[in-house]
Amino acid sequence: MNGKRRHELLILNSLLQRPVAKHSILDEMRKLGLITTAATIKSVENVLNLTFFVESHRKAYGEAPIVILENRNYRLNSQIEKSIENDEFKQAMQDVITAGFLKSKQYDIDKFLTIGRKYSRKDACRILNWEKDESSTVYGYKTKFDTCPIFFTYHKSADIDASIAYEDEFLSQKVIKWYTRSPRTLSSEEVITITSSNRTALTLHVFVKKSDGEGADSYYLGTATVNETSAREVIRNGKPIVEMQLILDNEIDHGLYHYISGEV
Repeated sequence: MNGKRRHELLILNSLLQRPVAKHSILDEMRKLGLITTAATIKSVENVLNLTFFVESHRKAYGEAPIVILENRNYRLNSQIEKSIENDEFKQAMQDVITAGFLKSKQYDIDKFLTIGRKYSRKDACRILNWEKDESSTVYGYKTKFDTCPIFFTYHKSADIDASIAYEDEFLSQKVIKWYTRSPRTLSSEEVITITSSNRTALTLHVFVKKSDGEGADSYYLGTATVNETSAREVIRNGKPIVEMQLILDNEIDHGLYHYISGEV
């Protein structure tokens, strides 16, 4: 487990010893300062019972729920319960959990996402409490459950299709020039949803990676608002798209700013 959210690790660590009451786990999470909203706990349960994952990943994890919630108590599935009777298996599982806790020290305990750390689209779906892993359909952005993760690559590959080679760029350490998908206009429903987000419950979360050579993970820049007066339609490759400025709630770290925007 990658440690980007401690909740799953905490439950699994407790269950290595015995089944545990849900209220006891929630009390422990609160004492540690973890977020314990109903949506977050449901998301954690969806990960541990595998309903969050797409079918191919569920099969890879053995299909059966890892953790079962029964009569307000958490327990491991019967196969794992039997397996941890073997000391070597139990120690191997403990080692994985311990490694996850060590990794988790890089992430803020009281926030969903940590500015400056790297996340995949799948991580974003999970940690922003989406019911399912929709990472394969996020593409550049997607609005869901009052959240809108926005992913962009700063330096586009030379062989990328011209229709998606958008000119997203930093205008400063707080302002990003960003483009929607094409074809989109100012009257497109998803564009209105984003440009009006300052007046709704929708939260924009911005992620960037320097180039595709960096792999699947992107740096989290934090939440942002839209400069509504900057939104305008432009034509790219004969199709309309919308350009707008995203105003970050926190300035990009100086070193990261120059690393991302610098030459590949």
